[in-house]
Amino acid sequence: MKTLLLCAGLLLIAGGCSDDEEKAPAAPTAGTGGGSGTGGSSGRGGSGGSGGSAGTAGSGGTGGADASTGISISGLTHEWDQNDPFDTPPLAGVKVCLRDHQEVACSTSAADGAWELKGVPANSEVMVTFEMTGRFSWLRPVKTGTTDIAMAPFENTMTPVSAASSFLPNVTIDSAKGGIVFFITGPGTRFQGVFDWMRGYTVKITPSGGQGPLYLDATHTYAPSATSAAGGWGHYVNLDNGTYTLEFSVPQGTVCNKWASETYGFPTDDPLKLRIPVVGGFSTGPVGLNCVPPETDGGTDGGDAGATDAGPG
Repeated sequence: MKTLLLCAGLLLIAGGCSDDEEKAPAAPTAGTGGGSGTGGSSGRGGSGGSGGSAGTAGSGGTGGADASTGISISGLTHEWDQNDPFDTPPLAGVKVCLRDHQEVACSTSAADGAWELKGVPANSEVMVTFEMTGRFSWLRPVKTGTTDIAMAPFENTMTPVSAASSFLPNVTIDSAKGGIVFFITGPGTRFQGVFDWMRGYTVKITPSGGQGPLYLDATHTYAPSATSAAGGWGHYVNLDNGTYTLEFSVPQGTVCNKWASETYGFPTDDPLKLRIPVVGGFSTGPVGLNCVPPETDGGTDGGDAGATDAGPG
């Protein structure tokens, strides 16, 4: 899917904003060994200290990751727009890091929104973080393989904290807690000419916690009375740290496919279940599925050919 998803972007955010917590520092430079003596031992990734004559050996510093090993993950960061989260200008100055991997140097998005992380471990489950002052902080769970990953160009939008009341009215967000933004997309022409939201599905979280699911309507606004997805995606907010399982229930006859690039949650053996890491101060997402709905859902809310959201937003 070219999605986003949501908030391919997509994306509205449910978690809190963190400007000074959990950031992965840039890789340190190699140290230079002290004065005289035998040559210093090399540090992890750094060069050894220089030798001298008659003193103790100098120790090497801790160097950065070797970008020639592993894979790269790249993408773009964007502004946010509630009406169309996939058609927004690029955003510069977003700090992008690989959480819990200090050996991988962080990146800062350029004027065109471009960023790249090099030396990312292959065949691993990793978490890419996005942080910027005044914006909600994001966490993207990614299952890497052996080839480089380029996230969809319209994803990774950075929602202003001040905008939360417009899409989650009357919801109090604890900035010290974590959140999840979930979705399902399907074929259609509404966004980017190739996909649309799917509606009519439900989701549950294990273990239970926080507040949610908060389903959004076709205008990307929380609908308190909704018992299933009306606008394609939704939120969990105020979750404690941990790893959760999201289980989706889709309309009968719907077929959900494996992502070509697993950047929307850690996969499981069940195509309708995803493992989702949650970290305080971050909103994890977008996470979700790409599904093909039945030929018709029998609805009368727009004449859509399937269980997709025919709304204007």
